[in-house]
Amino acid sequence: MAKRSVQFYYDLLSPYSFFAFEVLKRYEQRWSLDIDMVPVLLGGIFQSTGNKSPITVPTKAVYVPIDLGRLSRCSDVPLKLPSTFPNNSLTVMRMMVALTQKYPHQTQVDTSREIWKMHWQEDIPLSDFEAVKANLKNRKIHGISESGIWDNLFEQTKDEAIKKKLKENTDKAVEIGGFGAPLIYFPKEKELFWGCDRFEVIASELGLKYEGMNPDKKPIAKL
Repeated sequence: MAKRSVQFYYDLLSPYSFFAFEVLKRYEQRWSLDIDMVPVLLGGIFQSTGNKSPITVPTKAVYVPIDLGRLSRCSDVPLKLPSTFPNNSLTVMRMMVALTQKYPHQTQVDTSREIWKMHWQEDIPLSDFEAVKANLKNRKIHGISESGIWDNLFEQTKDEAIKKKLKENTDKAVEIGGFGAPLIYFPKEKELFWGCDRFEVIASELGLKYEGMNPDKKPIAKL
C-alpha cells in the first residue's frame, strides 16, 4: 500500500507541537504515513495572521498550564513548564532548517525530540542556543557522528539562505491556511488540521482507525 504523504509544520517552542509530534509518530506505521517535518517560526505565523500566543491573554494564560497537564497525562508525554516562557526559538529553528537540508528524516526526528525534552522536561531555554548545542553534543542522534557537527549547524544559522528557507516554510504554513502550530497537512487531500488533539478527527475524515493518543498503551481492564 502506498504511503500517505503528510506535512508536519512545527516550532520547538510549541508544547502542542511536542504532543502532536509524538502522537503522529505513533500512527506513522499504523496509518502508513510518509511524514515531512517542516520547521517554522511560530512568531512569524502569528505576525502574518494577526494571531497571538494564548499566554498573552490573561484568562488563557491561567488555563494553558492546566491544559498542558491534562494533555501530558492523556498522551503519556512527560512535560514540565519551563521557568522562562515564552522563549525565542529563532536560532534553534534555523538550525533545524540547516539540519533538515543535509541529514535524513530520522536525524530530524531525534534532534527535534531531544530539543523538546530539553525545553519542556529539563528547563533549558531555547534562547540559550549555546546550552542547547552543548546538550546536543552529549546526546545520541541518528546520523551525527561527531560533536563538531553541531558547531557547524549552528554556524549555518547566520547564512542568508537558511534564514530565507525558514521564512519560506513559515509563509507556506500561512499559505495553506495555518494560524498557529502544530499544523498537520495532507497535500493530496488538501486537508489541514491544527492542534495536537485532532487525531480522532483526522481518522474520521480520512477513513482511518483511531486508537487514542497512545495506541501502544494497553487498556485498563474493567472490573
